[in-house]
Amino acid sequence: MIIAGYKLYQLLLFFGLYSIIGYVIEQILYGFSGYAVKRGFLAGPACIMYGLGSLIAVIFVMPACWNLYMQIVVLAIVSIVINGTAALLIRMISGAFLWRFTIGYSLIGTAFGLLLVRGAHQAIASAVFMLPTWLDMILLLVILVPMVSQFIDGVARLFTYRRDMGVLENYRAAVAAPAENCAAAGHAICDHKAYGEAVMVTLQSYARWIKGYPRFRRATLNKVFRGCSSAEVADIKEYMHRVRTTA
Repeated sequence: MIIAGYKLYQLLLFFGLYSIIGYVIEQILYGFSGYAVKRGFLAGPACIMYGLGSLIAVIFVMPACWNLYMQIVVLAIVSIVINGTAALLIRMISGAFLWRFTIGYSLIGTAFGLLLVRGAHQAIASAVFMLPTWLDMILLLVILVPMVSQFIDGVARLFTYRRDMGVLENYRAAVAAPAENCAAAGHAICDHKAYGEAVMVTLQSYARWIKGYPRFRRATLNKVFRGCSSAEVADIKEYMHRVRTTA
C-alpha cells in the first residue's frame, strides 16, 4: 500500500520515530522551564500525539505546498484538535478530568510539525530509504511493540479506573453519615477508618500514576473526598498515613 509516496511500514516507522522525537523535544523544552513533564498514562519515551500529528503533516500538509503562514495555521489547528480530542477521550473513558487541555502542548506540536514540513522530514525520510527493508522492520518492531503495549495497558487501566471509582463511590454511600452525631459534626462520611481502608485498597493499583501524574492525583483526590470538609479530609488522610507508616 502506497500513501503519499510512502509504503505503509515506512509511515508506521515515521509515526514511531516522530512520537519519540516529539517526546524528547517536549521534555527538553519543559526542562528549561524548570518543569518536568510527569506522565502517568503513556509515560514514554514516546508520545503518540506527536506521531499522529506528524503523519498528518507529512501526508496532507507537505503535498499542499502552502506558504509558511498557511502551514502554521493548519498545523496549529491539527495540534489543537489532537490535544483536545485526547483530553475528551480520556474524560469519556475514565469518567474524570485526568488530562487538561493546555496551549503549551499545542504550540510544541505546531512547532514540531513546522520543523518537519520545512525540511527535517526530507532528511529523516532519506535516511530511512537508505536502510534495507529488514532493518526497517526490526526498527518498527522495536519501536511500535512497546508503544502499542503501553497504549493498550493505559486504556485498559482507564476503564478499570472508572470501574474502581464507581465501586468506591458505592462503598462511600454505604459508610455515609446517617448517624445524627456525624451529621451534626458536618461529616459526609461517618466511618472514617473503614473509608480510609477502602481508599487505600482501591488506589493501590494506581500508585505509579498518582505519584507520576499530578493531574491524575488531583482529579482522583477530588473524586475520593468529594463533599467532605477539610477537617474530615485531614482526619481520613491522617488515618491512612498512620496505617502506611506502621505497616
